[in-house]
Amino acid sequence: LGELNSGSTNIEILSPLVPHHIDVTFGPTIIELDDDPIIPSEITAIMKTEEGDIVYGNLIIFKITNGVGSFSPDGSTLETTLTGGMATATLYHDDVTSTTFAYIDVYSYDLESNPEGPLGNPENPVKIEVLFHQESAAHHIVLAANPTEIFIGGESSIIIATIVDIDGVLVGDYFGVVSFSITSGESSGELIGDTEVLVENGIATVILQSTNNQGIVTVMAEDNSLPNSSSDIDIIVKDITLVLVDVSEEWLEIGFVIFNIEIDGPILNLNSMKVEWNYTPSKLKKIEIKSPSTIEYYDPIINTGNASSPYTENNINKDLLLGESTIRLTFSKDMTGVFVKVTFYTDFGEFSISF
Repeated sequence: LGELNSGSTNIEILSPLVPHHIDVTFGPTIIELDDDPIIPSEITAIMKTEEGDIVYGNLIIFKITNGVGSFSPDGSTLETTLTGGMATATLYHDDVTSTTFAYIDVYSYDLESNPEGPLGNPENPVKIEVLFHQESAAHHIVLAANPTEIFIGGESSIIIATIVDIDGVLVGDYFGVVSFSITSGESSGELIGDTEVLVENGIATVILQSTNNQGIVTVMAEDNSLPNSSSDIDIIVKDITLVLVDVSEEWLEIGFVIFNIEIDGPILNLNSMKVEWNYTPSKLKKIEIKSPSTIEYYDPIINTGNASSPYTENNINKDLLLGESTIRLTFSKDMTGVFVKVTFYTDFGEFSISF
């Protein structure tokens, strides 16, 4: 960079910058009508090339297509020239007195009209929403759960009570106490900790933990100081399933019995395992487990000697993960056509499969 005080110089004009789209930012996104003074929302639009360079275009239009507010005491449309490729608009509240929205389109005729084109042309404008919020008295509780489905055996769901006004908007400065209780399904879930919870920033939470019984648990939240004081929600407590997926046929003639099981639920700790078969000459020599099936190695590998049916292996202490696990049983004889029953004893009970 330099300064030319006298003389002359040559200036090279490069390819012109072609307007491609409009970038729009605005804030605040919520105009609080209770503030004094009320802070309007400032909208900034910048015209850019496809590569993101700023373009010094002509006009940008801000238009309130629905809702309330104005860009001047009586204007719902503002056409403004760009300064340095940028145009700004101020959204005022006018006489808005209740919670509602302003829906605004931002576009420029400098961009070629195309309903499927980049944002900012007249047929495909940038659309923004600004909320005018009139904070009113707390009206009711909205109750939610995350997640809404859990498994038996101690899985947890967060129960969230939100205090809102008549328009469903969070009342962040509400002060009170929410009482949580289970109104049905007590055998499938229990609330952990204090059930009388102080509201902070408009929200109170409690933890629901599943028992070992499946079912539907209904949780209620209430606040006696609110006119509409209660709300409830259902949480589904699902049972754990362990099922046989497939049995490999190609290894049976040399005594390998390889099969996959699938678990839907939390991790199961396999404490012990019983294997039964109806072919007396064949002895069980080895038990091998892969969980999940996608890993390359078996762990644990348990040598059973030449065990007769039925055989129980105790103290395995192996975690069976969500999804598929592979079990390989090594027998001393061909196992084609032999009936086999395997029983898994876990921290969530007993599961049996036969094939």
